[in-house]
Amino acid sequence: MQPRRGFSGVLLVSLLIHLHWSLCWVAPASRASSSNCHRLTIVLVTSPIPSHPSTELIDQVIQSFDLVEGLEACPLIIVADGFQIREGKPAWNQGRIDESSGDRYLRYIDALKSKYESAGSADARRAVKVIGPLTKRVNFGHALLAGLSEVRTEFVLVVQHDRVFAEPFAMDEVLRLFDAHHKIRYVGFQTVPDYVTYAVSKYGGWARCKVSDQTTGLIPCFIWYDSTHVCRAQDVAALIEKEVKPGEFIESSFGCRLLASIQQKKDEWSFAYHMENYGVFLYYEPTVRTEGPLVRHVSGRSFVSREDRIKMGWPAERPSVSRRIRRENTAILDVLSSDGSKREAPLHLLRGDSASYCLVLASHPTCPN
Repeated sequence: MQPRRGFSGVLLVSLLIHLHWSLCWVAPASRASSSNCHRLTIVLVTSPIPSHPSTELIDQVIQSFDLVEGLEACPLIIVADGFQIREGKPAWNQGRIDESSGDRYLRYIDALKSKYESAGSADARRAVKVIGPLTKRVNFGHALLAGLSEVRTEFVLVVQHDRVFAEPFAMDEVLRLFDAHHKIRYVGFQTVPDYVTYAVSKYGGWARCKVSDQTTGLIPCFIWYDSTHVCRAQDVAALIEKEVKPGEFIESSFGCRLLASIQQKKDEWSFAYHMENYGVFLYYEPTVRTEGPLVRHVSGRSFVSREDRIKMGWPAERPSVSRRIRRENTAILDVLSSDGSKREAPLHLLRGDSASYCLVLASHPTCPN
């Protein structure tokens, strides 16, 4: 009889998880309206990094969702990309890792399932599903595609495992922009201070646009960045299938081709032309304006233990540790000060002083200057 009770317990847990996953779609209208759970699903893509099996990095990313009003009950799909075992120094960005790192990654995925999928999970407000590891390394684009196959909402919020929200805003405002402008394909979030000025300095005066100090709006964007963004789930799935090969990032493949296309038509370019032909924008939040990023990169190396750092041949401590001790559950961000010097800074210290810092971009291939 004991095995029968065990089977019943497993069945009961499975039913509870299924009910939790379906909860958003049977919630009262008022709750659904406030959370956008009928309209938007979060897809978070993760892959092997040196700090695994620790979940601390991705925990910080998920906790940062609390800054965004309207994400409270939106379903979350976590996709764990595949990997390839090989001897020698791991090539983390390519998913080629040694057997020990592979074992730590599998334990990390098990920890995610235990922490977020089970009844009484770390984020009980939302339904969470963990997919993976995928059978092979496909990289960001096709890992995202695997997650999109589970999405049942019109919109998807695409998130990388090392990108945190850094400022509060309302997701309702982002979705209203999609409702008002049906040509919009992509709304991302500023990761550098003053993207408007950055775009003009990088691409030329033709890229200049104006934003309001009072209302939410759109800033034309010239690359389809992998960083955090909202788009229609069916549209981005079709784009990946058509434009992105397994093993590629969207940004460094389709994103660069998009930039080249825009630059070829720069003599015709205007905000209206950009909306009609490209539909790729960044969200403008008037409470933050253009000075500070809405999304920041979290340094994954900050979560690697001292013992593991020594094993990997890294300095035992990060350079700034002697000046700043990271407290438990506080994300460390790589930032550039206004004088150009690089340093680390906890997320909570930057929220009120975002104008002086810019993002250190993740180290993967991107478009040439």
